[in-house]
Amino acid sequence: MQNYSNFLIKSSYIYIIIPYFIFFFGWLKPLYALIMTVVIVYALLVIFRELTLSGTEDVTASTEDVQSPLQNKKIVLILVILILWAACTGMGGFGYQNGDYHQRNALLKNLIDQPYPVIYAPEYVSNNSIQNIRKDFHGSLALVYYFAFYLLPALFGKFLGWRAANTISFGYGLIGVLIAAAWIFKLAGRLSVRLTLLLVFFSGMDFVGYIILKLKIPAWTEHIEWWAVFWQYSSNTTLLFWVPHQGISAWILTSLLMNEALIRRSNRHVAFITAIGAFWSVWVCVGLLPFMISSILINRKKLGEVFTFQNVIAASLIVLLFALFYMSQIGGIQKMWLWQYINIYEARQSFLLFYLLEFVLLSAVCFDKTRNLWWWTAVVSLMLLPLYRIGVINDFVMRVSIPSLFVIMFYAGNSLINPSCNKLKKVAIFVIIALGALTPTTEIYRSLTRYKITPLRLERVQELASVPNSYNYFGYTDSVFFEYIAKRNKYNK
Repeated sequence: MQNYSNFLIKSSYIYIIIPYFIFFFGWLKPLYALIMTVVIVYALLVIFRELTLSGTEDVTASTEDVQSPLQNKKIVLILVILILWAACTGMGGFGYQNGDYHQRNALLKNLIDQPYPVIYAPEYVSNNSIQNIRKDFHGSLALVYYFAFYLLPALFGKFLGWRAANTISFGYGLIGVLIAAAWIFKLAGRLSVRLTLLLVFFSGMDFVGYIILKLKIPAWTEHIEWWAVFWQYSSNTTLLFWVPHQGISAWILTSLLMNEALIRRSNRHVAFITAIGAFWSVWVCVGLLPFMISSILINRKKLGEVFTFQNVIAASLIVLLFALFYMSQIGGIQKMWLWQYINIYEARQSFLLFYLLEFVLLSAVCFDKTRNLWWWTAVVSLMLLPLYRIGVINDFVMRVSIPSLFVIMFYAGNSLINPSCNKLKKVAIFVIIALGALTPTTEIYRSLTRYKITPLRLERVQELASVPNSYNYFGYTDSVFFEYIAKRNKYNK
């Protein structure tokens, strides 16, 4: 079913890239906006034309399977599971909104109310104690963050209001979840309710770690991801409930890259796929880099394919543009090695348990001699990430790990649905995943017990600058980006 496969690939690119066009014409001077738009559109046209000419093998299901009544019932059940999951996340006000939504709601409100580029009046800075501002800076601050997920809802909100923006936010998030699930089915070669449940309930064994270290059973509404204190590898449900923009983009881009490397056996788009994550999440983009390198090594006989327009020109311009944008940030983010912020000997129990319960046990059980470089890239990445810390709550470990965890999840799921897989191995994988599923269960239970079906009232949305640790949303207007590349408004003339 080549048409299905091509449709999924094209939908994924369009989903990820739509916010870029809003950013180009909202933030950049007209000439730069035009150049970036032409470059991205041309790159997409090249990719789509190649798909049409070369075709791509679809291994999802046979035509007969898709048309069978049983398969249709399976599709309906899968859709129900995913819609119910999304309806508990807090996206668009559906379900309980966890702590991070104080910042997300304020961000969306600013993107709706403020002209683009979003630059705050000087009194906004003086009226709110934003931390880490340079002593020699007395100008206006700008919004500098990876807010791709919120731009399309904000655009609708400018014309239709706050409630409409939240509705679009939920719909945009749901579509992203459906695309991510479709990728799992394509890569696995079949539609599967079990794989759908795996997407929802995949997690490390946080519940077990919590009990071992704290010697008590956590409350069912407790957020238990921080059981190891200094590190967190988030469950899929935690990602969707707390940082949907990072989870969704990571799942889709990792799938695109996996499809390019392992199914299409091509290097023609690998850098472009990695680069278009830049506006969705810096951390996800960093997490994709090792897989981009692995993809090139796997298809090293086609090394010349790396030098395409989309890889060299389009990817480079995207990375350069957003590097300059993010370099405007206020800064002051903590960066240090593991041994610089904890006594490793004293923390050895939680450190070793973190490795063991979050991925080592599952990786060991799933291992077989057929595992390729992608598998090893995921395992090695997860081994190395806890050694370095960036951010007050260690965003580096939490978010750079998302692509690697997705790869581990995919291989674990593939083992579960593979008829030739050893039964004892399947039982071990199932037990580990079942114990891990207690984490997303607590997240879902908390949402259900505090469920709301409407967005927070606009007048109750906090000012972004008043939300704790929100300084990483702001940047200086005397930077290269805002001095030479960004459009002017009344606060950065």
